[in-house]
Amino acid sequence: AKRPKLEASNMESVRLRQILVRHKDCKFMIDPVKNKSATRTVAEAENLLRKALTELMKDGNHKGDSKWAAQSTPRIQKAIREHSECKSALKAGSQCGDLGWLGKRELECLGKETFAEPIKHLAIGEWSDVLHSEQGAHLVMRLA
Repeated sequence: AKRPKLEASNMESVRLRQILVRHKDCKFMIDPVKNKSATRTVAEAENLLRKALTELMKDGNHKGDSKWAAQSTPRIQKAIREHSECKSALKAGSQCGDLGWLGKRELECLGKETFAEPIKHLAIGEWSDVLHSEQGAHLVMRLA
């Protein structure tokens, strides 16, 4: 059975997959995967993620498909491994980029208006537009 979109009043937790791209204006500039400091601008980070999103959309529209969302296509794994500067990118197989379950408080810590608010409107299997937090720029898919 498909779960409905989260409403602001009853948002408890979501499971997410992400591509995180750091930039020189974010609070946490060090890429923990490559142990290097980010040198790109915000605009360059956004451009990189928009190109990745265009590529990811070639998998088709799977909005609302929880079975598809739980899997990780070769295209998704490739995009995460190539671009994501998050330790979750090192996870194997369908866990690649998986942030696990995040509660309302954790989402709001990443940014109430810039992160948590857009997330609650995502359907399962849907990619977000570029989102921002202190960690950098994100593309996020809701898995559950």
